[in-house]
Amino acid sequence: MISRKTLLISTLVFALIALSIILGRGIIRKAQLDSSSQVLVLDTIEALLKVRERQAMLLLMNDDNFDAQSKESSATRLTNLTRAVGVLKTINSVTGSSDVPLLPLSGPPTASYQFDLSMLAGPITLTANLIWITGNWHFASFSFSGDLLRN
Repeated sequence: MISRKTLLISTLVFALIALSIILGRGIIRKAQLDSSSQVLVLDTIEALLKVRERQAMLLLMNDDNFDAQSKESSATRLTNLTRAVGVLKTINSVTGSSDVPLLPLSGPPTASYQFDLSMLAGPITLTANLIWITGNWHFASFSFSGDLLRN
């Protein structure tokens, strides 16, 4: 017959191994999602801000990363932005990262990135927020700030 002490130690060891595996997977997943969100947001923002036409923006917006409503709304906002300050000249810096819970069922991963941009008319700051839904990053929102936009 197994003693209580042996059963307790076995249970604790099993629990620690399981927790280690879960946390290890979480750390690996965070690194993967952080990398994929950075690549997606950088490539998408750069491509979208180099065109002025709304139709061209809509064609560049991947259905995996924009739902129909946010696609229309984002294209309108980005078109208005490029009308106001011109197209993208350069991306000066990008800061931000993803927030990926290490434990499953702790909520969906999110990411936020801030871009310091040189547009044709001058500098602005763009913030892009993403959320991980059904295996893909989705753009949740864009916001813009800068002296050029205060008029």
